[in-house]
Amino acid sequence: GHVRIPTSTSPDARWLLFDESRDFDRWEMWLLDLQSDVEPVKLRPSSDSEHSGAFSPDGASIAFVSDRSGQEEVYVVPFPVPGSETEHVDEVRQISEAGGSHPVWSPDPEQRELFYRREAEFVVVSLDSSNGEEERTPKVLFEREVAQSPAGGANYDVLPNGQSFLLVQPLIEVGLVLTWTALLAQSAESSSSRR
Repeated sequence: GHVRIPTSTSPDARWLLFDESRDFDRWEMWLLDLQSDVEPVKLRPSSDSEHSGAFSPDGASIAFVSDRSGQEEVYVVPFPVPGSETEHVDEVRQISEAGGSHPVWSPDPEQRELFYRREAEFVVVSLDSSNGEEERTPKVLFEREVAQSPAGGANYDVLPNGQSFLLVQPLIEVGLVLTWTALLAQSAESSSSRR
């Protein structure tokens, strides 16, 4: 059998992008037209493992992860549908340097910012929509360990303001507190005595 994991929907809700693997080693990205009964089509012909695709907010690009350089890096490819008159799926640009995973676009289409992870680092690259070239300086925003996603997808998201993140962090310690009301009262007493 094989596994299919949905990763992104186009902004117009027409296309579903999903990852498929038959052996959990090599992944392919596929597109499903949600407005027709046609079979899914492979996003790009490639012998490399490609996964974690994400549509940009304007629907003009797809960011994804590939091991084509020998290690996982983040790439961007223009989007329309393979086989269309304006097909550009061979125009793949490497975005990350020294490794990259879990691409997530800023929700603001005017910003054209792409976030990704490099180990524990959270990195942003601003893309210029006028000529399609990225600023060549990825910027590390912060470092934070996050929990691994069971399906391998992004374990964080960028909030609509483009400035805040929602992270799934690993559980460090689990404790059971039975006397929490007493602890709360004790905390309130110590706070009021400090004033």
